[in-house]
Formats: sequence, C-alpha cells, structure tokens
Amino acid sequence: MIPGYTGFVPQAQFIFAKNRSQVWAEALNDFTQWYGGQRSQELPKEAEGEKDMEKDQEPKLEAELETEKEPELGQEAEQKASPYSMDDRDPRKFFMSGFTGYVPRARFLFGSSFPVLSNQALQEFGQMKSGGRSQKDPKHLPSLSRTYPQNLGLLPKYGGYVPGYKFQFGRTYGHLTHDALGLSTIQKQLLA
Repeated sequence: MIPGYTGFVPQAQFIFAKNRSQVWAEALNDFTQWYGGQRSQELPKEAEGEKDMEKDQEPKLEAELETEKEPELGQEAEQKASPYSMDDRDPRKFFMSGFTGYVPRARFLFGSSFPVLSNQALQEFGQMKSGGRSQKDPKHLPSLSRTYPQNLGLLPKYGGYVPGYKFQFGRTYGHLTHDALGLSTIQKQLLA
C-alpha cells in the first residue's frame, strides 16, 4: 500500500495490535487466499506484489531506525529554512510561485518569473537590512519612506484618508491634496 492511503482495505477492521503496513499485508493476504480463485479485474496486479514486498521487509532494530532518521532530519531542516535567512548566493533563496505572502522590495520589479523576482527582491532587502549595497549590481529600488508623495497631488477618486484635506475647497483635488500633504501642521493652522 502507498503510505497515506485512506481507502478501504478488506478484512483490515478485524486485525488488531499491529502497525498499519502489517495489518494491510495480512488483510490483503487473507483476502487473496479467500477470493484468489475468483480472480477478477477489480483486484489490481499490485496486490500480489505487495505480499512479496511485505515478506521481504523485516523489522529493523531501533539503532538502525535512528541512524536512518538522522540524515533525513538534517535535509528537512535545510529545506525548511526561511528565504530571509539564506545567503544571497544560495540558489534556493526565493519564494515559490503561488506564494501569497508579502515579498519585501518586490513592488517595482517586473518582467520576470516570480521565483526570479522574489530572489532579486530578497537580495535587495538583505542588502538594505545589512546596510551595504552590492558592488556588482549598482541599481537599487527607490526608497518607500513616505506614504504620500509630497511634491504631487493625489489622483482623483482616491478614497483613502488625506491628512489636512478636511474643510478645503475652491481648487482642484490635485492642488488641494498637494497643499494638504506639503504643508506642516503649523503652516496649515496659519492658513485657517
């Protein structure tokens, strides 16, 4: 049987005190003995092969099982490492396609597949976090220090909050938001 199989195994409900593979092997063996003469197309050929495979498998000592598990744990730990903590030269430093979380510094990257794009963004993020810039690739993304641009007005139909825009009228939306965002709080109070 395939590990993780959740379907029906004939006669398995009557076998107790054994692990799953032993229960399945015994149940399939009993089933093929009882109904082996009535061979039909419903019983797959793999069912016969499972008996032979189960006989070849002998219980292993606990020491053998522990030595087999140790390398697997190391490989799993490497595979589960976060792309944020990986070295920039690591080829696995990217997010897989379909990742729906936030990728820092990916806002202005276009024209690449998602793994390539996320790799570039993570490298840029790592360089920003460490404070250094890469010498081999001098281009970097613009800083996102301000939420609102102070030298431009906002686009019409912007539905968000604009601090300082309340009770202003008599000019276009762009001019009013430019004035509201560009002036300090004291300047706004002096104009009112």
